[in-house]
Amino acid sequence: MRRDVLKVLVFADDRFIADLLANILKYFGHHPLVYADPQSCPLYIDPRCSCSNDEPCADVIFIGTDLEERSGVDFLSRQRDRGCKAPAENIALLGAELSPEQAGKVRELGCRYFNVPFLTLEIVRWLDQCLERKKGFPASRP
Repeated sequence: MRRDVLKVLVFADDRFIADLLANILKYFGHHPLVYADPQSCPLYIDPRCSCSNDEPCADVIFIGTDLEERSGVDFLSRQRDRGCKAPAENIALLGAELSPEQAGKVRELGCRYFNVPFLTLEIVRWLDQCLERKKGFPASRP
């Protein structure tokens, strides 16, 4: 039986973390697209741009907290301000411990945070929850 597939964007300049996450995602049958910097997202490049998509460009988005030109929290905030359609609960930041201000911003945006190093099982459970939200059913994994 084929597992449902999530399209996952990964913005992380830490190559080890990006590759590890991509391998986990592929192992569980998901489709990751990995970018070393946020300039791959049109909402990042053009300051006048707002998301023109009718649907989210991905089911799940992972963002590293320490991107090359700005913090992951700033990048996420900018995406949300410009109309990113991805559900906030399906967006996660990955990285070292956040400052109290950053942690508050992540909570305010309604996103998830994973401290690095993370547990693979924790990521997999969260992905299951994202998949269930996509399908409109409650998550089944304990």
